[in-house]
Amino acid sequence: MALGLMLGYRFKGCGMENRIWAVLLMLLLGGTLALSALPSRAGEGDTLGIPFVADVRIDATGKGTVGDILRRDRRKPVALEAKLAGWVRASLESPVYVAARIGDQAVASSSFVSGTVVLEPVDDENLEARLQGLKLGPVSGPLEPPRYPVDMARSGQAGSVLVVFRIDGDGHPRDIRYLDASDARVEAALKQVIPKWRFKPERVDGAVSDDPVAVPVWFHPMGSSSTMPNWACPAPVRRPYLTGQDPCLDVIEVAAMPMR
Repeated sequence: MALGLMLGYRFKGCGMENRIWAVLLMLLLGGTLALSALPSRAGEGDTLGIPFVADVRIDATGKGTVGDILRRDRRKPVALEAKLAGWVRASLESPVYVAARIGDQAVASSSFVSGTVVLEPVDDENLEARLQGLKLGPVSGPLEPPRYPVDMARSGQAGSVLVVFRIDGDGHPRDIRYLDASDARVEAALKQVIPKWRFKPERVDGAVSDDPVAVPVWFHPMGSSSTMPNWACPAPVRRPYLTGQDPCLDVIEVAAMPMR
């Protein structure tokens, strides 16, 4: 389960009448926001989500110090607008992180926090901001998804696998294991793309973290009633984490159009 911080900060006096709040918000934040990150849901038609990633250094007591904060909804990462970034930085430095460990000793580490800034109108004059889906761990750019096996897509067959690996100093996955693969064809599809994946690794006491990380991959036909599996990802041993955080990295979802 992803950890969500519900923070009641409000941007006041934006004059958001007749559903023009988004345009005025763009002006307030320097014209840099795009209405692209979160799909509209029933009752949340004016919700705006901005995915981000932030560098964070965590000392041996669990106190975090946040560095650069970048938006992740652009082709190239760009800095979050200054006013919003200041609020995000203060919010990310308030939780107590669980420090990295070497044996029984807590040590300093560096990692990355990813999540979404959610902005929504409270009324015609106020915006409320909160952080949602926070995760602490290694990050990557868009990972190339595997190809859906043609014969599985043709028969409408779903599949899943949990890919567990370590990350070397250059960001390459190594010591790769495929756990609970529903089908050998699913595992074979992953083996074609994983060598292309790249990550920014965490560091524990100055060295690249050797803890394994896990990426769930779910194949399913579009419009099917398939349910996303529950994965048992390995919990952190040495690397830092947020209390209550789902140890899995983001799920890669591969959907296939119905085939005849």
